[in-house]
Amino acid sequence: MEAKALSQLLRQFKDKIQCVFLNSCYSAAKAEEIAKNVESVIGMKYSIDDNTAISFAIGFYQAVAAGRSVEEAFELGRAQVSMHSINESDNPVLLSKPDSMGK
Repeated sequence: MEAKALSQLLRQFKDKIQCVFLNSCYSAAKAEEIAKNVESVIGMKYSIDDNTAISFAIGFYQAVAAGRSVEEAFELGRAQVSMHSINESDNPVLLSKPDSMGK
């Protein structure tokens, strides 16, 4: 699905969506388009191997399940990647609207 079409679709649910997580290679460009319509979006700057994607997702979703903010969960996901000696902790990017930070 094209980023613009996905962004338009997600705009219909912007009051219900706190974060969109695109855990796939080169998804940062799509994340930028989606970020126009939802509070926070996570994408990947470049290619991501399966182990890195899984490590990030584990840290991120564990933090979300524990009630942490999107920003805290994002940082915990990056820490999870670093703890496994995977040299890609800078691959994930978090895009947030300025008024959504700290929610």
